Amino acid sequence: MDGKKKRSGPSGASPSRSAGVQSPAIVRKLQGEIRRLSQRLRETQALLEERESILDRLPTLITLMDSRLRFIWVNQAYADWYRLPRKNIIGRRVQDIIAPASFDAAERFMRSALEGQACSFENIAFGADGKVRGVRASYFPLSDATGKITHFVAVVEDVTAQKQAEQQRDQGRADLQTAHAQIKALRGVIPICAKCKKVRTDQGYWQILEAFIREHSEADFTHGLCPDCARHLYPTLKCTRKPQEGGEEG
Repeated sequence: MDGKKKRSGPSGASPSRSAGVQSPAIVRKLQGEIRRLSQRLRETQALLEERESILDRLPTLITLMDSRLRFIWVNQAYADWYRLPRKNIIGRRVQDIIAPASFDAAERFMRSALEGQACSFENIAFGADGKVRGVRASYFPLSDATGKITHFVAVVEDVTAQKQAEQQRDQGRADLQTAHAQIKALRGVIPICAKCKKVRTDQGYWQILEAFIREHSEADFTHGLCPDCARHLYPTLKCTRKPQEGGEEG
């Protein structure tokens, strides 16, 4: 050995091997990767906001729930239905928001969705005004990367107007059937006596004309005397009424 000491850096290590020191190329690469990740994050956020904006424009109530039946997200229509800010709904249990009767009817369908079965059903719902509304709900299960069902999407439509229209249509049909049953119509050739004017029924009996017409139509009768019969029965009675146009003197 020549007795000379090798020079070292301030820490006593070789400059090329200093701890924590990275080459400019590596730093530039990391900075570029960070910029790309930030850009992708901004694009993803913008896409999510766009999709949320679209869902908020829909009149349909849409919500995302987890396996504990807690609200993860709701669209604006859902918040408007209950007249609550979204922040007062998200994170709460569904049974804390909807009416007990509605929850009792819907719970088994929610459990089915969390078991992986999509389902639809009709239910009643109470809005913030307390009015009962008819709704049609559909639940769609969502799974994670492993295939485990973790959430479900609920889509709820207000079908009150549709149900009212169906009820009115059904009532109209019932009224029409009742009217048809009440209507009595005379059709075909009716056998009638040339002298006494009695009518022969389908059973072979002879029936007075008024009674026959009354039974087979909505018509009724009021009785009077025609001029010929009046002159025959009351020959001394003089008619003072002027005859109507196209008819005999009455």
